Amino acid sequence: MATTERPLGVTLAAVAAILGAAIFILLGLVMLVNVFVSPPGPAMPPLLLKVANGVMCVVLLGIAAWGITTAVGLFRLRSWSRWSILAFSALLAFFGGFTTLMMTMIPLPPAPDASPEITKWIRIAVVVIYGVPALMGVFWLYYFNTTRVRTRFGTAVGANGPGGRPLSVSVIAWRMLIGGVLCIGGALSPFPGMMFGLIFTGWSARSLYLGFAAIEIWLGVGLLRLNPLSRVIAIAMFGTGILNSVLFALLPGQSERLRSLLGSMPFPTPKPAGYDPFASVTTSIVIGSLASVIPIWFLIARRQAFLKPPPLPQP
Repeated sequence: MATTERPLGVTLAAVAAILGAAIFILLGLVMLVNVFVSPPGPAMPPLLLKVANGVMCVVLLGIAAWGITTAVGLFRLRSWSRWSILAFSALLAFFGGFTTLMMTMIPLPPAPDASPEITKWIRIAVVVIYGVPALMGVFWLYYFNTTRVRTRFGTAVGANGPGGRPLSVSVIAWRMLIGGVLCIGGALSPFPGMMFGLIFTGWSARSLYLGFAAIEIWLGVGLLRLNPLSRVIAIAMFGTGILNSVLFALLPGQSERLRSLLGSMPFPTPKPAGYDPFASVTTSIVIGSLASVIPIWFLIARRQAFLKPPPLPQP
């Protein structure tokens, strides 16, 4: 049974979740207003702008609702809220950490009529914006797993999450569910798709996005239910992502494929003088592949959680 004494760190985490939710609500409302009143920019068609803003509005408001619900649970020391903040912290550390890594390694295109010093400060600002939340996520992962905090939520030291599901499996499942929703947004947009070095446009790209959306959402639900088949297919899915990136980078004609991909965009892609996009794409592929290796490792290491216990002997 959880005690009524709430640690200061739990209170601060709940306040931070509410403040973060307020920011996401504000950004979501801005996106919603842009759907109805903002005129299209010169480089983006009106339909694409409305779809992009609409999808981002739903995602931002959904994250805000998650944050507020978790904060209320933390204030009340509900056991489920601890698992919720842990899952959120893992996603925060994962996406923030990899974005920070990409920003430190990928060369930025030079800003027109701007000195290299300004570009350097832009990079530093972006690294701070993503790096600080990533560090906060890492700290929360440690803090909410300490014995003192566990006991406040009435959680045993070695316990898994709801239904005996490890935290890592829950994070991977939610990552796939979010990816599936984003793929639905991709299916509603005119962006091209890419698979095994091939560029898809039009209805073939829409079908590709919808197919990935269905698979990722199905796998996310299956992982939350600890379905053994979902674990195996999820490993194959992440492996396919690595293979897809490697083939795009290593098959002959990489430059032509990249030019074809950029040329298939629904709006003009600026190409500043002196900027080489090939180095950026190669670095992104390497980091993206690493981001798929980590879930594979956790799904293999946590395979015992997917084994159904043997039936109890009959009396």
